[in-house]
Amino acid sequence: MTKPSERLAKAIGKRLEALMENRGYSQKWMANKTGLSQAAINRYLHGRRIPAGDCVIAMAKVLRCSTDDILVGTK
Repeated sequence: MTKPSERLAKAIGKRLEALMENRGYSQKWMANKTGLSQAAINRYLHGRRIPAGDCVIAMAKVLRCSTDDILVGTK
């Protein structure tokens, strides 16, 4: 059984991946636009890490979505 934090990290990663894919953004492009490292973006996308609040805000601005879209998704 996975820990709740592991499930959360994977869910955030899937949402980020979908948002980036829908816009045609690569990891390298996201890293450049957000000021985050490409390695950090990769860790978030693969559910190995939960992004800090300031990172979520930076990604949401670049993706032109809400932080909720990244953290909890929308229906």
